[in-house]
Amino acid sequence: MLGLVSVLWRRRVLILGGGVLFAAALALAAGARSFWALLAAFALLSPASGAFVSLSQAALMDLDPQGRERNMARWTLAGGAGAVAGPLLLSGLVWAGLGWRALFAGCALLAAALVLLAARAPEPRREGAPP
Repeated sequence: MLGLVSVLWRRRVLILGGGVLFAAALALAAGARSFWALLAAFALLSPASGAFVSLSQAALMDLDPQGRERNMARWTLAGGAGAVAGPLLLSGLVWAGLGWRALFAGCALLAAALVLLAARAPEPRREGAPP
């Protein structure tokens, strides 16, 4: 459904809105003091991730149709690096006595910074799209 909406409506707005919700959900998870708050954070995190991450990937693929395979390989490599680095980072934070909340808070700050950078970037045009 989100993919269809992103074709019919402004994808950039969906990506930026998803990024804001993604950062907010991570911050909510970091500060959750009850099961229900954590559940709400994770319930918000899934659709926000779809809007922020998946639509960003789709936008990158649409911008360079000839380099689609190369860009998908880069995206997969970055995901693999994150799958390795995430547990190592969490282990380091737990070892340092900071715990998982610090990881979620740091990721929330990183996501917020990425949203600000994306908002400042000029809106790219797809090949053949009207100005």
